[in-house]
Amino acid sequence: MNHTMNLLSRTLLSVSISAISLGGVSVAKAETKTGEVKTAEKKALDTDEKGRTVHREAAERPEDDRGWFIASKATYWPLCYEALDRLEESRALVGQGQNDKLALSLEKNAAWLGLAGSAAMTNGLAGINSCRERLEELAETLRNDKDVPSDQKIHDCITLGELCMAKSHVMRADAPDQADVEIDQVPSKSKSKTKTTSVTLKEAEKEIRQAQIEARIEQYRYDAGQSVRHLAVAQTYLQEAAKAGGFSVPKSILAELPDADSFNDRDDIAEEYDEAVRPRIEEMLAFIDKQRKSLIASIDGK
Repeated sequence: MNHTMNLLSRTLLSVSISAISLGGVSVAKAETKTGEVKTAEKKALDTDEKGRTVHREAAERPEDDRGWFIASKATYWPLCYEALDRLEESRALVGQGQNDKLALSLEKNAAWLGLAGSAAMTNGLAGINSCRERLEELAETLRNDKDVPSDQKIHDCITLGELCMAKSHVMRADAPDQADVEIDQVPSKSKSKTKTTSVTLKEAEKEIRQAQIEARIEQYRYDAGQSVRHLAVAQTYLQEAAKAGGFSVPKSILAELPDADSFNDRDDIAEEYDEAVRPRIEEMLAFIDKQRKSLIASIDGK
């Protein structure tokens, strides 16, 4: 395990160094009204060198962050297909007689799945960590050259990894909650009992309440945009898994998603999210789990 984590650390350090060139994120200097210089992020192209959708963030993250990410926003989205590239590298090594090299590649994928399971906060209950363990065991088998499964089963294990990475992104898309933007406009009874007679204090309370509402709406907009980005990435992982696994993905799952930045331009964002995004999340999770369980049964010969 220590070997795997050390390997992952070196790998992540390497890709982090190249993150800017990989993602095409450009940086410009902008003068503020006070004359101070600040860094401004320009919106780059929406596809990578393989033509896959890579979302950019046009707006800054709200100050009151409630979640966490494994990398900064300037580097995360350009690297969202790094695990997919590593899985496809493993697939290309199957049947080539390079078991040690394939084992090393599978260990890298196991590490990426470990990060995916942690980022999705699955608590080990989504099948992502069990897929990581499966790849680790497969790598050990290849190194020992004992009871090595067929090439087809190795291919299926890699496809299972792609399905689990897709599931991780869909689970992370299911974040915004409509309750997050709801704040009572009227003070509670306990507060109304206080004998606040000062007009100044009442106005201050009103301003604070309005600021709370605006902050929550801003956070909701940000979370909604992140959800759409995760679903777009999940679509790509699903398409690759389907291509390798010989199954088809429903058109309703692969249908075009709302523009991630569109939530910034609407007041009824909760309604739009509930209509356009939540049903897709539920459909994708159900479909992925069905394919994942079917594939596991095939791998295990059940």
